[in-house]
Amino acid sequence: MSKQIQPLTVDAAAMSSGTETEGAFEEQIKEWLIRYLADVFGMTLDAVDTSMVFERYGMDSSAMVGLSGDLGHWLGCAVEPTIAYDHPSIDALAKALSSNAKVLAGVQAKRGAAH
Repeated sequence: MSKQIQPLTVDAAAMSSGTETEGAFEEQIKEWLIRYLADVFGMTLDAVDTSMVFERYGMDSSAMVGLSGDLGHWLGCAVEPTIAYDHPSIDALAKALSSNAKVLAGVQAKRGAAH
């Protein structure tokens, strides 16, 4: 599988100071998830429905664990393997992650290491 996923560009420090919105971070997560599912299932980006539950795409437990690992790598922090069960759609998962302090700390640490 060749994931052509865009790098994370959100500025977590700006988010914590209030100069970048949580909504912008949520949109980046949604875009990553859309591209991920399109790549995994050989779909066009337009065919991915952000409100549809992951299981309807045919994701089994191992695919969901793989998603959480890849997502954690992209974000720069550990993501619970059950996160796709707890937040079973792109919309729900992006919303939960974009407001999670641990995720924001991981993003900030990843950006700091890149500079």
